Amino acid sequence: MPNELAELGLDNDCARRLVDAIQVGDFKPGQRLSELAVAERFEMGRAVVRAAFDQLAFVGILDRRAKSGTYVRQFHVQTYLESEQIRATLEGMAGRLACSRITDAQLDALESLAKTLDQSTAGKTAEVFQAENQFHGSIVEISRNQQLIGILANQRLLRMCLFRSCQMSFLMSNHVSDDIVTHAQIVQALRDRDAVLVERRMRRHVLLSRRYFLNYLSTHLSDLAEEIEFDPESLPTLLQDLDDQF
Repeated sequence: MPNELAELGLDNDCARRLVDAIQVGDFKPGQRLSELAVAERFEMGRAVVRAAFDQLAFVGILDRRAKSGTYVRQFHVQTYLESEQIRATLEGMAGRLACSRITDAQLDALESLAKTLDQSTAGKTAEVFQAENQFHGSIVEISRNQQLIGILANQRLLRMCLFRSCQMSFLMSNHVSDDIVTHAQIVQALRDRDAVLVERRMRRHVLLSRRYFLNYLSTHLSDLAEEIEFDPESLPTLLQDLDDQF
């Protein structure tokens, strides 16, 4: 985990340890965090903890509230859906840029990741999640666009933290059963140097994850009621809006 978090831009050891604690459930969504308590827990100075709070608030994992304190961010369904809509466009752009820059060795590595995803099962959610992040992150890195890399790294970190803290395995299990062909198709389009097709498939791949999320939510909302904020009556409209994007 430390290497993965460092790759996503967390250069503060306290920030990395906070993310780990949130992901394993030591700190719950909506929980107020104290600088002093965190400093004592991790045996670090308050200045280091304050810097970690600032970094995690910047990427959206923590919520700084004036005259109230710092809280672990609550999972807002609408925020996630809007974020994924942006990610679909940006990752599509990254795929288009990567087309002219990717090497044969990098293509082989992506193909290997696609096979890992293909062979995984719903019982291997941690491995699938890691492979999924690596697959997307690699394509973004190959684009060599530093603005895209920075924005999407922050988004991956936030998604990783939110999903693990809420223990939502739907993202991985549904990708395994329904969407693995898309990974292979993305790699093939990259091999063919078809920038338009890569962009289209990257975008569709991300949008499909939003559909899986909403389908999962429609049947598991009661299990997640304490961890997310969502109006169940808005679900039919959200699903229709998503279908209109395909």
